[in-house]
Amino acid sequence: MKPFSFQLPTRVEFGPGCARRVGEEARGAGVTKALLVTDRGIVQAGLAAEVQEALRSAGVGVALYDGVQTNPTLAVVEEAFALYRAEGCDGLVAVGGGSSIDTAKLVGVLATNPPPLTQYEGANKIVHPIPPLVAIPTAAGTGAEVTFSALFNDPERNYKASVRSPKQAARVALLDPHMLSTIPPHVAAATGLDTLTHALEGYVSTGASPMSDLLGLEAIRLTAQWLPQFVANPRNTEAASHMQVACVYAAVCCSNARLGNVHAMAHPLGGHFNLHHGVACAILLPHVMDFNLIGAPEKFAAVAQAMGRDVRGLSLWEAAGEAPKAVRDLMRVLGMPMTLREVGVTADRIPAMARDAVASGIHTTNPRATDLDTLVNLYKAAM
Repeated sequence: MKPFSFQLPTRVEFGPGCARRVGEEARGAGVTKALLVTDRGIVQAGLAAEVQEALRSAGVGVALYDGVQTNPTLAVVEEAFALYRAEGCDGLVAVGGGSSIDTAKLVGVLATNPPPLTQYEGANKIVHPIPPLVAIPTAAGTGAEVTFSALFNDPERNYKASVRSPKQAARVALLDPHMLSTIPPHVAAATGLDTLTHALEGYVSTGASPMSDLLGLEAIRLTAQWLPQFVANPRNTEAASHMQVACVYAAVCCSNARLGNVHAMAHPLGGHFNLHHGVACAILLPHVMDFNLIGAPEKFAAVAQAMGRDVRGLSLWEAAGEAPKAVRDLMRVLGMPMTLREVGVTADRIPAMARDAVASGIHTTNPRATDLDTLVNLYKAAM
């Protein structure tokens, strides 16, 4: 067995209604006034008000920033940080999906480290830990509540940048399935397929370990079983609960094992076309799996089994080939777009996106060796 390291900086609390403990969690971390980072949809759904009330009931002051958008830009982060500083905040609460949680992390980076934020792109460049952050996810997708990375768009470069460091991890994640009840079904589908992508890429990564493998494979099984029911009815507490757990398993898996070609290619799609990250991952995933089969056939055969395929009597290669078929079948059941062209991507950006994908370095832990031409061809295959 090869050497490996494994870490989970964030404490996880799960249970219906646990979001109401946000006030005691923030107060216990020494927070006197928190910046609540969220988006207008969460405010309109009434979820932000519930969290504000819980904070105030615990004696914690709160300022609200609700300007988060899908694929938050550097300007959004700086605007939220300006409010954090103007309001005299000393802690953070994020309520929402990955965009809100990532924005809160990056506000925290600016709160304890000198600007500009761009100097922290890449791995382990943050010097000082962020202020206490309580993360309350309202989707089961990115797993940002337990990862130690955060993304932001830089429109001037058409680039989706990643900041990675355990020093920006949330102090605690409150997984309350009731907080998922208002998610639109199409968003539930896209974010759920992001969970599947995290689990699958982490599981087959060259950086995988026995510990990440356990979490990744179970996340794949849970997602295949419960995602259709969750999309059908986000108020199904049992389905929502299993998807929250799958999301955390997948996020912890890929945070430790790293990712591969799907995420290397998905981030430029966000930077160039502002494409929803889950949609980008879903469309790319089966094509990258087709390419990667020869790099990890035993693992892809296990993926096929975890997704419910009957591989009895099949050769190793036949069994492995069932894995991308299972993903395509799941996408069709969920009504997902199958090509990049369907979501407005144009082929003229492929060379630039492939260069950005290589520059990210994410492809270096892909199970099959990858270069610029490979990524160009994979983009073309997904068109």
